[in-house]
Amino acid sequence: MLNYIDILRVMAESKNSEFEFQLYSENTERGLSKTELAPLHGYVAKGSVQAKLKEDHKASFPIQELMKSEWETIAYFSKDGEVICQRESYGSPMIALKPELFKQGAYSKMVEESFKSFRTGREILVPEISEATASSIVKEFNEWKQKEKSE
Repeated sequence: MLNYIDILRVMAESKNSEFEFQLYSENTERGLSKTELAPLHGYVAKGSVQAKLKEDHKASFPIQELMKSEWETIAYFSKDGEVICQRESYGSPMIALKPELFKQGAYSKMVEESFKSFRTGREILVPEISEATASSIVKEFNEWKQKEKSE
């Protein structure tokens, strides 16, 4: 089961990809259907943080705000044309179809927690870590650094 933060993390890690999504229709939200989709198709262009509609390019919304407010009505997400997660029906949980995309390593988890603490002003207590965990953190950091260089 995924939450919107998981999708935003994949978007942040895949800046050179285009993401598409579709919302459930008003009929579905009212209980008249379980799976009917809205006729509009949303997307986030490569390198962007703005969600737009294919049918109306003037409409633009910050993807973070859209995800927070409409999370339960989003039916699926695709990355570069391939569906990566979806709901079976309205009200069901968002399920990863590409679980490897959503796995979070020790380094990125540590960085995310650090950002959350800056935003909320809370303090993070870091427990003692094993040599294997420290090695994993360094390995993931080096992979991230290589990826940034290649982009």
